Amino acid sequence: MNRDSPSFEERIPRMTESFLTKQPQTSTPATPPLTVYSLRYPAPPDISVSPDPQNTTCHQASFIVTLTPDPNQASPSGDQAIKVRVTDKVFGNQQTVAEVVLFVSGSGGKTAATIGYPLPEDAFAGPGWSNDVVVIADPENQIEESDESNNNIIIAGICN
Repeated sequence: MNRDSPSFEERIPRMTESFLTKQPQTSTPATPPLTVYSLRYPAPPDISVSPDPQNTTCHQASFIVTLTPDPNQASPSGDQAIKVRVTDKVFGNQQTVAEVVLFVSGSGGKTAATIGYPLPEDAFAGPGWSNDVVVIADPENQIEESDESNNNIIIAGICN
């Protein structure tokens, strides 16, 4: 190396402070404002069944089917058909003993029903004998509801 040759430091380009602090120019597209829509989905109606134990015996089930519409939705006109199934144990197996279609006002209301059926073949229908009957409203879940858990009941029918 001679005196006239550049030193190693001189051969490396120098970076100025302005070069180090300068940010690259990029363009970001403007984001449109976020719009939030409040969607209100109507709640479906509710069907419930309750026992009428005073009129239930060992071979007849009495019950009340109630339709409660969505309070925030216009009430439909006409009646809502609701299928009801009654089952009883025959030789230890739950079997259908009756099926009916009841009509309840689409705007809400109650319908009472009493369904008689033959005594199970294995029944001892003596006085004080009790028979547990299951009543199921909308057994195939044909009607969309807000609560499916209140569609069936067990009623104890006592023979006199």
